[in-house]
Amino acid sequence: MGFIKNDVRMMTPGNLEESKHRVIAYSNFISRIIYDMKWYDQDINTIVNPVFRSDINAIITFIVDNVFLRISSRNDMFAFDCDLDPRMPAVPVNEFIIWEILEPLIQNSIDHGAQSSVTITLATRFDPEANVSTVRIQDTGAGIPAMLLERDARGIRRIFEEKKLAGTASGSHSGYGCHIAYQMAVGKCGWGLDAENLQEGGCCFTITIPHGAQR
Repeated sequence: MGFIKNDVRMMTPGNLEESKHRVIAYSNFISRIIYDMKWYDQDINTIVNPVFRSDINAIITFIVDNVFLRISSRNDMFAFDCDLDPRMPAVPVNEFIIWEILEPLIQNSIDHGAQSSVTITLATRFDPEANVSTVRIQDTGAGIPAMLLERDARGIRRIFEEKKLAGTASGSHSGYGCHIAYQMAVGKCGWGLDAENLQEGGCCFTITIPHGAQR
């Protein structure tokens, strides 16, 4: 809401169209969050539907430029490196659901990097032979505590469990956003989502998108 108020205050004839685009996007995302809170058992057609033709690369670019890089207090705490494959196909998923998946995973890298400065790399790739896309959110932080990478009886990593479990590992509700991302990506979209620590340091979330196999 702060971004919306600031854009409205700063509107001029010269930046009107750009400002309108941002304000509409912010407003639609807020509306989607309210809808999710109001309707727990949602009609799947409001999430996955052939009428949606969402551009994941464009969504990543918007979130980075107009959400994270607009945070006034960020200073030099984090930086972004985007490596986006232009061959990425559109997906039949509501764009604000994709936002709900990506934003908390990026925020996790910022909040729990445990470094003075963290670089977050967002990379997309499309494999035309397998007809599968991947989105990788990788950081140079301290990594994920080993206990949160353990899998439960269903094969789900603990970082994706509800906050009452994931949050206790680090003394805060660090796993709540990851839980939401998992529920949306896996439970609603039929995608894959996994997490791992990297040998060179930091962690990586990988979203796997099988085209033509969404629910």
